[in-house]
Amino acid sequence: MRRALRAGAALLAVAAMLLLPAAAMGASAPSQKPAPKTTLPDVEDEVISLAFEKVAGEDVMRDILRKGANLRAVFKEHGIL
Repeated sequence: MRRALRAGAALLAVAAMLLLPAAAMGASAPSQKPAPKTTLPDVEDEVISLAFEKVAGEDVMRDILRKGANLRAVFKEHGIL
């Protein structure tokens, strides 16, 4: 159940990055052209794939941290927590 919840949260984060225009995400520079309208079926496979990759990476990092690794060193080496 926890893995499904983390995958759902990661899925929402990736979907927001792909679907929302940069201005809505807090980007300071306005874009030259309006962002093309993207529908969910266009990015669905990519979003799901990226979400599960992120969850898998988090699982690996958790195992490394449980073995006593330093949090800062793990993040510096792998760039994910």
